[in-house]
Amino acid sequence: MSAGKKLRPLDSRSSAPIEVNAHEHEGSENSAHSFSSEAQSSLRALRQATAEVLSMCVGIDRAIDVATRLRLDRSLAWKVWQVAQGVGDCPSPAHIPGALGFDRFLSAAEKVGVASPRIEHARDAFAKYRQVASDFAGDRATADIMFGALTEEGRTRFETALRRDAFRANSHFLGAHASTVFQIDVLLPRPGYLPDVARVRGLVGLTRVRNNVPWLVARTTLVTAEGPSSEVVRTPLRVGASTNSNDGLGFLLPQFCSSPLPQLQRRLIGGMTAEDELLPGPVGQMHAVNVVTGELHTHMPVGTDVRDAMILPVTTPCERLVFDVIAPSSLLEDVQFKIHSTVHTDLPYVRGPEYARIPVPETIQYMGSLVSAPPAPEVTGHADVIAWLLERLNQTAASLHLWRVRMRYPPVPAAATVSYNYV
Repeated sequence: MSAGKKLRPLDSRSSAPIEVNAHEHEGSENSAHSFSSEAQSSLRALRQATAEVLSMCVGIDRAIDVATRLRLDRSLAWKVWQVAQGVGDCPSPAHIPGALGFDRFLSAAEKVGVASPRIEHARDAFAKYRQVASDFAGDRATADIMFGALTEEGRTRFETALRRDAFRANSHFLGAHASTVFQIDVLLPRPGYLPDVARVRGLVGLTRVRNNVPWLVARTTLVTAEGPSSEVVRTPLRVGASTNSNDGLGFLLPQFCSSPLPQLQRRLIGGMTAEDELLPGPVGQMHAVNVVTGELHTHMPVGTDVRDAMILPVTTPCERLVFDVIAPSSLLEDVQFKIHSTVHTDLPYVRGPEYARIPVPETIQYMGSLVSAPPAPEVTGHADVIAWLLERLNQTAASLHLWRVRMRYPPVPAAATVSYNYV
């Protein structure tokens, strides 16, 4: 065997070993580069050719003009316009019509006087795009995903579409879904300890799609650099509520919950993880519930790491997620957002290693002073919740700032993490 070569397993069509170059692994990188290069080239060429055809049509300045001037239905006309004039240098594959639709557009353009060479150039560009899609992806759905990743608009559209499909599937398999999952964490300094955390967490419009399904509302565990810890004092935010750690009703905020009051029980697992579970209930939207809890976490020990994190476990299929972190601006530095894959376990305190990080387009937004920061319309009564929380904590909006994460159809199960350096 010559140097620089190695044996590959037997080919399924041959009884003899096949020699390949030792650098064969580079082929995958070259293939990825080839796809990206060819796909972007074909998309740019299609955009240019389509734009040239439209430029030869008199009186077309908007998408609606494509419909009226070429006598096309508005859906097809809008797609053609987006292919020619959309954002970025490459069109999103979601906007590219099918073969019949694109041919209908070209035939209509030819009828209004566009020269045949322009028409054929556009037809060739469309054929090239379809050929690249066929070569690298095989089918339209896969091609949409692969090509969509090449454009910002495409990535966002397909990310949302795939997450919507996962939301529907998870709703079916798990037996429930919510319109919105939200968490509001107010961080306040406490000398000698990690910042106190006043937390309001809620499920809005929790609907069971299977009868009498119990539902895990929330899990909370204090985790330091040394690992999970039981050194945290948890007390209900509601004045006069039961402080019995096993009484979930004491942690409910009735004024923000649906009526009749949801039945909640709390378990303390291993002395570290607090778990709130909604008792079984009837199926259907007419029996949807709003479950909102509030608690204060205090006397959390400072570890060896100056970086802290607020975690929102996402275990409920939901259409929207809102995660607010409120704190004095001088308390937080280098605020970041990450979301990791996770699993349903009895000790769900692991934030997730980097290899479990889920790539998402969403980032955390600094909303400025809480005085001028807008409430989140996805959360029913969001402004009232924050106002009540500030009054309960004896805090003013002028002294606090807001960081916010918003997601559509967040992955489930996952851990949404807002981390920061505390000072």
